[in-house]
Amino acid sequence: MNIYILTEITKRELDSNILLACIAANNNFEVMVSNSDTIKNLNNKKFLKEGVFHTKSLVHGQKKTKLHNEIKMNKMSITSLDEEAGLIYDDLTFFCESRFSNEALSKIDKVFCWGKHDFEVLKSMYPTFKEKFVLSGSPRIDILKNNLKPYWQGNENKKKSILISSNFNLVNGFLKTSKIIEEIKKQGFFERSQRYKEELDTIIPESLKKFDEFKNMIKQLASSFPEENFIIRPHPMEKIDTWENFFSENKNIQVNNEGNINSQLQNCKLLIHNSCSTAFHAFMYKIPTLSYEPFESKSQYGKPANKISDSIQDINSLKNKVRKILTEDFKNLNKEIKEEIFNYKIFIPSISLSSELIVETWKKILYSHKIEKNNWKQIKFELKKIQIKEKLIRLLVKIFKPYKKTYLDRKFEKISEKNISDKVQKICSLLKYENIFCEKLSDKSFLIRKVK
Repeated sequence: MNIYILTEITKRELDSNILLACIAANNNFEVMVSNSDTIKNLNNKKFLKEGVFHTKSLVHGQKKTKLHNEIKMNKMSITSLDEEAGLIYDDLTFFCESRFSNEALSKIDKVFCWGKHDFEVLKSMYPTFKEKFVLSGSPRIDILKNNLKPYWQGNENKKKSILISSNFNLVNGFLKTSKIIEEIKKQGFFERSQRYKEELDTIIPESLKKFDEFKNMIKQLASSFPEENFIIRPHPMEKIDTWENFFSENKNIQVNNEGNINSQLQNCKLLIHNSCSTAFHAFMYKIPTLSYEPFESKSQYGKPANKISDSIQDINSLKNKVRKILTEDFKNLNKEIKEEIFNYKIFIPSISLSSELIVETWKKILYSHKIEKNNWKQIKFELKKIQIKEKLIRLLVKIFKPYKKTYLDRKFEKISEKNISDKVQKICSLLKYENIFCEKLSDKSFLIRKVK
C-alpha cells in the first residue's frame, strides 16, 4: 500500500512525519515523504500508483486546488492534518473559513483534527461532511511523549540555556510584509474570510512593536544574567541575520534555529515566547514557560499559547520570575486552567499514538482498493532527471541573467540520506520495530518501507 506524505517546513514537520511514516511502514505501507512540486511532477507523469496522499493543509490557493484535482483524477485518496493547527486561536471561526471549504471537503476522504476544539468547530461549520472529521491528535504531539523523549536527547553535557522562541516571520521574514500579504490575498484567504484580513491588519503593526520590545527585553535579560546562556530561536521563515547583527556584541546570546525546536527544549531551563505554539510543546515537557506581553494586544492571535504560560507584562517582573525559576523557587500558576486549555486544544489518545490512529484510518480507506506497488527505481531515475534539469536551468540563468534572483526553497531543506536513516533507526529502536529502512530518492524526497 502506498502513502505520499507532503512535507513543507522540515524544521517543524519532518521528524513527526518520519514517525508517522515508520508506523505506516511497520504496517506494510510504502511511504514517500516529499515536497509539493515532487509529488505533483510524479503524479502528472503517472509514476505514482494508487494510494493515499496525506497533505498538510486543505485549502491554500489555485496551485493547491489544482494539485488535489490532479491527485483525485489518478484515483488517489486524500487525507489532511492542518499543520497550522489553530492552536493559537481562541475563536477558530475565521481559521476554519480561510483554510477549509465545502468544495475542498467534497474531494477529501478524511480530515484529522488536533483536538476537541478544531474537531467540534469543523463539524459545526461543515455539517455535511461531519463524518470526514477524525479526532486523532497529531504526530507532532506523539513525538513529545515520554517513550519517544530519548529521540531528542544528545546535548545532555551542554550547559542548559534560556530559550527564547521568536515568532516574527510577518515582519522579519525572508519575504517583505507587503509580499506576504499579496501572496495571502492571491491565494484567496481574504475572499474566504474577511475576518482573517481584519485580524492580519491588527497583527502586523502589533508584531512590529512586539519585535522591538523583544529585542530590548533580551538585551536586558542577557545583561542581568551574564552567567546564563540565551538561545534565540527564530521562526523557520525568519531572517536569522537580523537577530545576529543586533546581538553581535552579546557573548551569552546565540541565535540558532537548526533542526527541530524539541531538541532545544530538551536542554533548556525555561522558555520565553509570545503567541507561539511552542508553548504547547513546553507544557508537555513541564518546562517553565513565560509569555512576555509588554502591551495589551487587540488581536486574539496567540491567546491560548499565552494562557498556558505565565504572563509577564514588564521587564522587571520578567527578571524576578526568571530569577525564581533559576533558583528553583518557581510555582506553576493556574495549573488546572492551563491543563483545561491544553486538553481542549490537544487530543492525546489514552492507549495508542495519534499516528497509529491515522494509519488505521488509512487502512480502512484502502481496504477495498487493489493497490499496485510503485517502481521506485524508475521514480528515482525520473527525479534524478528533474534534478539535473533544474540545476541546468539555474546555471543558465546565472550565466545569462546574473542579476535575476532564483527561487530558493527555505522550507524543505536538503537532508542527507544518513541524517534521515539515523532518524528512522532511532524511532524504530524506541518503538522496537525491525527491518524498517530509508532510501533517498532525491534532495527533497525519500522512501521509508519494511524490507523482509
